[in-house]
Amino acid sequence: ISVDQRIDCAPEKAINKTECTARKCCFVENSQTTGANDKKYVPTCFMPTVYPGYKVKGIIREYAHLIVNLERQTPSGFPNDIKSVFLEITLLDNLSLRLRFTDTNNKRYEPPIPQINLPDFPAVYDPVYIVDVTQEGLLTIQRKSTKKFIFQTDLTKLIYSDQFIQLKSTLPSPQIYGLGENKANFTKSTQWELLTLFNIDRPGHSPGPRYGSHPFHLNIEDVNTGTSNGVFLLNSNAMDILLQPEPAITYRPIGGILDMFVFLGPKPDDVVRQYVHLIGLPELPPFWALGYHQCRCCTEPHTLANQKVITERTISAGIPFDVQWNAKEYMEPTFDDFTVDQKRFGGFGDWVRHLHDIGMHYVPIIDPGIDPGQKAGQYAPYDDGVSMDIFIKNSTGGLFIGKTWQTTGKTVWPDFSHPGSIKYWTKQYQDFHKQVPIDGSWNDMNEISNFLSASIYGCPANNSLETPPYVPKQLQKLQEMTLCMSAKHYAGLQYDVHNLYGFYMAIATDEALKTVRNKRPFVISRATSPGQGKYSGHWDGDTDTTYEELQWTIGSMLDKNMFGIPLVGGDICGFQGNSENNTHSQELCARWFEVGAFYPFSRNHNMKKMDQDPVALGTMVTRAAKNALSTRYTLLPYLYTLFYHAKTNGDTVSRPLFFEYPADKHTYERTVAETQFMWGSAFMVAPVTQPNITKIKAYLPQGVWYPFSHSKVGKPIASTGEYVEFAAPVDEVNTFLRGGNVVPRLPVRQTTTAMRTEKFTLMVVPDVK
Repeated sequence: ISVDQRIDCAPEKAINKTECTARKCCFVENSQTTGANDKKYVPTCFMPTVYPGYKVKGIIREYAHLIVNLERQTPSGFPNDIKSVFLEITLLDNLSLRLRFTDTNNKRYEPPIPQINLPDFPAVYDPVYIVDVTQEGLLTIQRKSTKKFIFQTDLTKLIYSDQFIQLKSTLPSPQIYGLGENKANFTKSTQWELLTLFNIDRPGHSPGPRYGSHPFHLNIEDVNTGTSNGVFLLNSNAMDILLQPEPAITYRPIGGILDMFVFLGPKPDDVVRQYVHLIGLPELPPFWALGYHQCRCCTEPHTLANQKVITERTISAGIPFDVQWNAKEYMEPTFDDFTVDQKRFGGFGDWVRHLHDIGMHYVPIIDPGIDPGQKAGQYAPYDDGVSMDIFIKNSTGGLFIGKTWQTTGKTVWPDFSHPGSIKYWTKQYQDFHKQVPIDGSWNDMNEISNFLSASIYGCPANNSLETPPYVPKQLQKLQEMTLCMSAKHYAGLQYDVHNLYGFYMAIATDEALKTVRNKRPFVISRATSPGQGKYSGHWDGDTDTTYEELQWTIGSMLDKNMFGIPLVGGDICGFQGNSENNTHSQELCARWFEVGAFYPFSRNHNMKKMDQDPVALGTMVTRAAKNALSTRYTLLPYLYTLFYHAKTNGDTVSRPLFFEYPADKHTYERTVAETQFMWGSAFMVAPVTQPNITKIKAYLPQGVWYPFSHSKVGKPIASTGEYVEFAAPVDEVNTFLRGGNVVPRLPVRQTTTAMRTEKFTLMVVPDVK
């Protein structure tokens, strides 16, 4: 077995030769491999060609179904092997199928959400694939037209134990995308790259997992044709995913079942549509939510008067501006949700009503953590939660108490999987809305984030949930910045449902806002999981103020669109880091506005000592922000239309160029795929993401392209598929319209409210014909 093909026989820890051979595996130290991202993930103890793990005991073939029974022959080395595995392969339609591995004898945890959309009856008349299982245990899914194997695994080498599952499948090519949210490039590497999926509160510069878990990948089988496939693992447990040079992918969830969906496209955008239709189509945001948003965390001084200064100078500068936000500084000094500090933010509700009067909207931060430290009868969010028995419990059935921002030093969390949680959460929004007529909700800290990484009493000792046999490699421990794994939710144990908390909170918040405002809701969530786009958008969390982070947010935006969460963006200018108002920071912020103006969700937010609104950073940033945002605003009817297509068809809003040009191999090059991007099929952005750049070479796929901004349309450029040099002054971004489209636009005004009174213009953009 070559190094690149190895399957790890002891992925949980380093073992010696004696221990390895006891598992009936091969042992080779200091294996040579080229180009590995991290050689520590190259197995030294690995399964031989013939490995007596599971044996096929029977295969039943029916219309649109294959049933395979597997029996364990040799202990895997992990506790509590599943002795008998039931594999059901269902042909869903001509372009997709399902592989479902379960315990024959016992029911195992499965995620209650999302509610997947399956056909009532398989509609398989002329499938583009052939699926087969041999008596020797080789499972293959092959594309008929190219004979390529889309999915190929040796079932005898499956590990399926109570708290660890491992399955490896070959990939038809190393061109792979998705598998988020992790601090990795948009184009994933198959050079032994390991990705941990676990919703966690980590700062921007830290490697490893971030706020969401989406075990879906897109694989381009051939960059000359764009033929593609995708695989989704419906499993909410913590997991590792390993990519290796064979090329191959290995899944390692630490619980649940293997419930896999394979999509055969055939093009990249087809694969994503098939996936998004399965997990649930995203919601259409309100039109005002597509305007520019501005926020400031930890402002000094923490007063409404200071907030007004920042808001008013942005308006006075003529920068299109729709939504003002606040982080927790508006709350009482205890940092309790649904409260207002009347000393520092007196008149807060009246000011928000003033924003409404001038056509603007307002969104506050609402964390899930509730303060249990107030006196009985003085803090309704806690009193109501206790009376409704709505809070997450510890392993003994008492309240699970941890800590976030509350100055009392204690925090409890609503169990949003509880049937009564929507009623509870709606009441809190109704009461708060009477004070401050908010228009949306910013759900932060909902991974769940817990500063103690335990309860105030610690976590139970000698508990396999707290110390499982396998801990994903990019975590220090499962409780890192969250609750004990033995904590109890209505939907199950924290061990199983951790990654679903943000999704459940989004559902409750969506329902609360519908009740309170009787309008289409607007929710932005930090934590996400598959299917959540129906209830919320997402922002990238605590990014650093660096060019590297700016670059990463583009790939993150494209990933989330593939995951069915098109309303996404990073904090313009970065959330944390450099706090100096110097030329370097001004240039970076100007360049970030030229990217962030084209995030589907566009917001400036930071926690630095300096103000970061455009006017505070000077003329250069103000000019760059105004130019880029004006181009965004004139195209808002087009952007809104793209969100409509996302809701009705499962389309992406922001997309890589290869979605539109799948047979153009240049669109897969990293300099193109990770920097340039499209809004739909008609509009392309080619930004600068490095310092001290005055010219760029943008790739223009074959066709006619028109340099475009809010103020002008340039002369057409007929491209044969080539790199073209353009000037890139610091206050302008290169954006293009693609020939062959009709694009709606509106005159730019201060707010979307004002723009909705204007008449549309349709731009007819001719192609070569």
